[in-house]
Order: sequence, then C-alpha cells, then structure tokens
Amino acid sequence: ILLSVDLPIGAFGFEHVCFAAREAGRYRLRVGPWSAEDSGPYRIRRLAAAVERIQHCEAGLRALAEAEAHRDRASPEVAALYDEAITRWRRVDADFPLAIALKQAGWHSFQRGRLETAVTRFEEALALLRHVSEESIQTTSVLNLAGNARHLAGEPEQARAAFERARTVAQDSGYRLGEAAALSNLALWETSSGDLTTAVELYREALTIHRELGIEAEEATALNGLGAALTQLGRYQQALDALGDALEIRQQQALPEPLASTLAAIGWVEHLSGRGEDAVQHFLRAIELYQEAGTALGEAGALDRLGSAYLELGQEDEAERAFEASLEIYRASTDRVHTAHTATNLGCLKRDAELLAAAEQTFTTLGDRAALGHVRFCQARLERDAGRLDEALARIEQAIALVDQLRAAALRKGYPAPVLALWQEYTELHVEILMRLHERELDASRVARAFEVSDLARARHLYEMLLETRVDVRSGVAEELLERERAVQRRLNAAELRRQSLVPLASGGHDLDPLDKTVRGLLRELADVQAAIRTANPRFAELRHPSPIRLEEIRELLGPETLLLSYVLGAARSYLFVVSHESITSHTLPPRRIIDDLAWRVYQGLRNSQQRRLRAQLPELTRQLSEHLLEPILDDLEERRLLVVGDGLLHYVPFAALPLGGHAPDGAPEVVIDRHEVVHLPSAAVIKTLRQRAAERPAPPKELAVIADAVYTTSDASAPSPGRAASTLPALADLPYTQREAESILALVEPDQRLAALGYAARPELVRGGELNGYRIVHFATHGLVHEQHPQLSGIALSMFDAAGRARDGHLRLHEVYALDLPADLVVLSACRTAVTRQAQGLGLVGLAHGFFYAGASRLLVSVWDVHDEATAELMTAFYRGLLVEGLSPPAALRQAQLWMRGQERWRAAYYWAGFVLEGEWR
Repeated sequence: ILLSVDLPIGAFGFEHVCFAAREAGRYRLRVGPWSAEDSGPYRIRRLAAAVERIQHCEAGLRALAEAEAHRDRASPEVAALYDEAITRWRRVDADFPLAIALKQAGWHSFQRGRLETAVTRFEEALALLRHVSEESIQTTSVLNLAGNARHLAGEPEQARAAFERARTVAQDSGYRLGEAAALSNLALWETSSGDLTTAVELYREALTIHRELGIEAEEATALNGLGAALTQLGRYQQALDALGDALEIRQQQALPEPLASTLAAIGWVEHLSGRGEDAVQHFLRAIELYQEAGTALGEAGALDRLGSAYLELGQEDEAERAFEASLEIYRASTDRVHTAHTATNLGCLKRDAELLAAAEQTFTTLGDRAALGHVRFCQARLERDAGRLDEALARIEQAIALVDQLRAAALRKGYPAPVLALWQEYTELHVEILMRLHERELDASRVARAFEVSDLARARHLYEMLLETRVDVRSGVAEELLERERAVQRRLNAAELRRQSLVPLASGGHDLDPLDKTVRGLLRELADVQAAIRTANPRFAELRHPSPIRLEEIRELLGPETLLLSYVLGAARSYLFVVSHESITSHTLPPRRIIDDLAWRVYQGLRNSQQRRLRAQLPELTRQLSEHLLEPILDDLEERRLLVVGDGLLHYVPFAALPLGGHAPDGAPEVVIDRHEVVHLPSAAVIKTLRQRAAERPAPPKELAVIADAVYTTSDASAPSPGRAASTLPALADLPYTQREAESILALVEPDQRLAALGYAARPELVRGGELNGYRIVHFATHGLVHEQHPQLSGIALSMFDAAGRARDGHLRLHEVYALDLPADLVVLSACRTAVTRQAQGLGLVGLAHGFFYAGASRLLVSVWDVHDEATAELMTAFYRGLLVEGLSPPAALRQAQLWMRGQERWRAAYYWAGFVLEGEWR
C-alpha cells in the first residue's frame, strides 16, 4: 500500500485521492467503507492534473493524515502538520478537501483554547463550502463548531446565529444528526442566557433524534447537556438520572475525555446536594482522565468545580489552589467564558476586586444573567467587608434583580421558578447589608425594607402559585389537555403504589431502581403537562412577577391586637422583626447554626415529652431557645395574638410550648399559650393573597364535612394504633379513635349542614370529585404520609378497601391536592406531620399545607409531629366545641383546647397537645 486515504468526513462527502506515481506501471485503487456501518454506494471520478498539483495534493493528504493521527496532542508539531496540509491544498485549488483541512485545524485549535484561530479557520471553511454543491453535512458541522468557538470567545449573538443557521441547513437537507447537534448547541446557549426551561426542551428534542438514529455517543452528549441544565434548575435527581444514562454509555466506550465530562457533571450535582466528599472524588477522577486525554480545558473546568467543592467543605487553601490552577490553564487559552467563571470563584474567595471586574465585563457582554448575578453577589460581599455599605447594597440589589429575571423567564413558560443554590445567600446578604445601614444611620426605613425583602423570599413558590389561583389557570383549557394531566396522575399513582408495595422486599435484594426511575419520569411528565395547561390559558399572561408586600399593608392586616414575629436566620447573624399595628422594631440574634441546633433539639424533646427519661432535659433546652427568640421582646408582647413567620428549623417548633419565664397560677412554668393565641404563617405576603382571594368568592353554603374512620385493614379486630402515622405503604393500621372524633364533631352541627364520610365512604374519589367544595370547614382524620424522596407524593391515606373487602388505592397525594377546588375557610388535617415541608428539587419547600392553601383553604390546622390517636380525638373535640358552640375564632378555640389538654394530668406533656398549629388567616 503506497497511500491510504480517509478524510475525516464521516459517511458522506467527497474523498480526494491524490497520488503521483514514482515509476510507470499498473496500480490498483481499492475503495471500501471504513466500517460496515458506513457501507453504501460509491461513484469514482478520475481527474488528471499537472504533476506539481498532484504532488501538493498528495503531500497535503499525508500531512493531514498524520495530524489526525496525533490530534489529541497539544504539541506545536501537530499544529504545523495542519498548517502544511492547508498550505498544500491551497495550491491544489480544490475547495472541499481544503475546507476539511481548515475544519480539522480549527477543531484542534478549539480544543487547545485558541478560539480566535479556531473561528478564523471555521469561517474560511464555510466560505469554501458555499461553492461545493450538496455539502450540507459538512456545512452544518462547521457551523456548529464555529458557534461553539464564538460562544466561548464571548460572542453570544454570533454564536446563536451560527447554531440557528446550522439547524436550518440540517432541516432543509434532512440531515438529522446535524439538526440534533444544533439543538444541543442552542440548548447550551439558552443555558448561559438563563432560559433553562427552554434549554431542557431543546436537549430533549436532540435526545429524541439521537435515540431514533441509534447513535449512542451523541445520545450520551445530549444526556450530559440535559443533566447540566436540570442541575441548574435544581432538579438534582432528574439530572442524576440523565447523567447516569450518559455514564453507562461512556463507560462502555471507555474514551477518557467524554467519560471525564460526565463524571465532572455528576460531581457537580453531588456538590450542590451536599455530598462534598463524593463530589471531590468524582472531580479528581475527571481531572486524571482529562490529563490522560490531553484536554487542558476539560481539566481546567474540573479543577474549577473541585475548588467549589473544597470551599463548601471548608478547605479554603485547597480551594484556592484548585481555582488558581484552573485559571492558569484558561488564561493560556482564549476561552473567555470559563476564564470569567473561574476568575469569579477565585475573586470571590480572595475578595479580589480586579478579578471580579474582569469577569463582570465578560458576563455583561455575554448576557449571562446567572453568572453576572454571582459576580454582583461577590462584589457586594467585598464592599460590605470594606465598610462601603451603599455600594454593597447597590450590588446585591443588582444580583437579585438578575435572579428575578431568570425566575420570570421560567414562569412565562408555565414552570415553577428555578431555585438556585446561592439565592438564599443573596437574600441573607441583602438583609444583612440593610440592617448594617440601619445600625450606622438609625434609619427605620432600612429596617422596613429588610423586612419586606425577607418576607418576599419566604414561601416564594407558594406565593407565586397563590397568585395563579386568582386567574384559575384550568378554566378555558382544552379538555384533552386536562385529561392528559389526569392520565399522568393515574399512572403516577399506580407506579408509586407499586414501588411502595415493594419497599419491604428491598432488603431481600429486590431492585427498586427501575420503579424509582419510572416515578421520577412521571413526575417530570406531570410538570410538563401542567406547564402546558398554564400557558394554554390566555389569562395566564396576566400574572405579573410578584412584588414585596409593603410594611404599611402588613400593619393594616394586623390590627392593634396582633403582633407579627418574623425570624430571618443568617450565617453570621440572625434577625427578628417585630411588626405591630403602629411600628416595626428589629433585634439581632445568634447565627443560624446556633438557633437551628437548639430548635431541632427542642423539637425532638417536645415530640417525645411523654417519655419520662427525656422530659428532664426539656426545660433547659426550651429556656435557651426562648431566651434567643422571645426574651428580647417579652415586654412588648402584652396579651396580643402572636403571628410567627419562622425560618430554617424554626418551622418545626410549636411556639405555643415555649416558656415565658414566669409561672402559671398552678405553679407550672408559664408558656406562650398561657397568655397568647399563636398562629404560624408562611409569610405576610401569602396572607395578603389569601385574604384577597377569600374576599372575591362567595361564602360556602354549608358548615362541615368530616372524612374519617378510614378502613386500612380487612380485620375489624385490629389493635388500636398509638399514632396516626405509617412508615411504609400500603400496610396501615386502623385508627379507632377517629370514629369517636368524627361523631363528636358532627354532633355539634345540624344534619342538613354537614357531610359525614366515614368508614368505606372515606374515599379519595369523594375529595377529587369536588363534593367538599360547598363546606366552610373540612376535617380529615386519617393517616398522614410524608414522602421524603418526592414531597409531591406526600398525602393522606383514606380507605384502602371497599365495602366488599377489595383492596384499592386510597391515597390522596399532594399533586392531586393542588388540582382540587376546595374554597374552605378552614381545613383540618387531623393526622401526623401534616405541617411538615420538604425541599422538592427545583421547587423549594413544599408540603400538604401548601397544597391545601393552593386548593382554596384560607387557614389550616396541621401537625408538626406524629400525633397520638386518642389525645388527638380529645383535642379536636374541645377545639370544635369552642369554634362551633362558643363561637370562638380558630386561634382562640385552639388555645382554649390546648390549655384544657395541658390541665389534664394524662395529657399534660407537650407531646399530646402542642403538636397542632394553626396556619394562615387568623381572623
């Protein structure tokens, strides 16, 4: 074999063969596919040319072949070989092979970070390809490469134009692989511009094409991008699903660079999920693989993320070394984008204003709002540390404005606004700077503003969803779309029931992973169809981005008899804002770690206070927590109703049980409930929206609906359950005291004003079908179920059997609660842990209470721990006696019932009476 030729053009294109015979004779030209998959028709054209041209052509082929054989090397010799190939082919005057040589040389420069050179090569290749007929494949490829180079070089609009043109060329010619590549590149562009939901949609389009074509390597690339976009949206488990699929493909291929990319992406999810040590190991392995592949820019990216992981673990020296090593590599390239990201991280750590200013300029040019917001946040911290508080305030407010733009982009597409890792820190810093300004200037307006911005950040997802309820997004939407939502919900319920039924078998080796993945996929599908429902309603566009509730509005809401206590926990210091009808005051509290630690210990003590061995430690713990939370304001409390807006682990603490320092008439330590009604609030902004919504709708015509005494076993002789909780499904114990509870409550209401759904009649279909939406009070006495992995699947358990003894799915899950129409004044969830919220990936805090607020409830009576069955029946009977017979308000009726329980020797421990809290409207 005197010459072997294979241009890097894939399965299609013109293969140029140039050979100058050294001596006369017969020569054989053999034509065949590189692999069986590339087999197809070939057409041979013999073109004679001058000897000198043929010699240049042959030399160009040999140079290009040698360069391609060593293209993973960063040596100058490889670049010189590409240059020689280009020089030789220019003399041949053949557009197509010259374009290919330019493309490959550009790719080599791109891989080494020489982006300006890469762009020049790609643009020249495109100019040549315009003169080559039927070469849409190579044109699409070069456009995609050129767009990537321009994107990293800081030319966002030119990059997008290249990607859009690549997609158009590919679609016009039916080149599906090129179309998929363009879609992935557009997704990456949308990710950097902050439109993450669009990026996810584009990646999924690309993924569909790759799977149709059966090209696993490209499928893995699309999965990697999809995982990265989902990570930025805060949907970590979905991201890990996508990245896990990519990893499986890339481990089979065993190519170091792609494998490193996926490992680094997984490491980033682990870092954001709080698994720092695992993240470090993934980043270190990725760095090894990038070094093996000779991919310097990949190594720099993994080093940058390694620095972030070290920083989260408190290893600042290691973090600084990783950032500096990353920046050194990036600065040797012309990759402006990633240089700016690493400069931001290093500048934030070292408080280096010059590094941050350079990154700011780059991200401003790129229009990357998320990255620019991070720069502004770091600049705000720097200005704060230097005492330049006005400049710090301007910077942090710019950062939050950029974040709000990203939230608005997601909301416009019907999705919940994404929750980014640093957003909580943005709000904490904003509040801290305003409070420092107040301390310096004694300006009360700073306190008011700090309270307003902190309140908007509370229960932000719930607030935005409640605004949605005033539009009624499902009205006017095609029935086909609504039925699609119901169909997905049915499939989701069936999959989750199946998964939970197999949980007890998992210890015996039963593999739950496939079912877990099915459930996650259906949750994603449900989110997609619900986004489609929102955007299909023309009134959805009327929703505006929420603005903070003003202090004056809150004062009007309160009245003279009510005091609002709003707690904001921060890393360096925490704050208590006290709002009355007349004024606002503030108090500085210890850092979050101190309050959260005490709050959790108090919560554990209260929920186990019926145990004598634990009771002795409780007074000191509650005293310490009360000293932080209430002692600064004891003189201001008087006898007023207390509205508590908690933060962090304070959400779990029933303030009614905290000591006040004195003693009750019977000599027992005085607690908050002895003097005050207590109501817990998600935020003041939520209450304003609930009150406005209630004023716009007619009062329910009937008084009370009770759903209780559900059938959980087939045996009527089941033993009494000590509580209303269950750790696994579907095995649930009956709750015998719920029948007594229901009958006691129903007896207080006239027969024509009540609905009793007891025993087999306590069915979820009753609730889903809308039969409860005409009642002022709706009472559930059931099992409560908290789903730790997917809070959207938390719920309440109704009858699991019908009257014939046939098993059925009796669960009413949170995703179904959100779809209810339940405009009740009060919903009582007389079950375990119905007040508990959990972080749902991409959504922030969600829980049953949020679902019932969204469904229409104005106030809720819910529990913060596993409650006792018999004690709960006693408490509820006393509560309803005060509410329905004595005409007390819900907070007053709850206080009276809890005081009565506390006065009974049998129920004196806080475990029996303090677990229920009232949330929402207090009037």
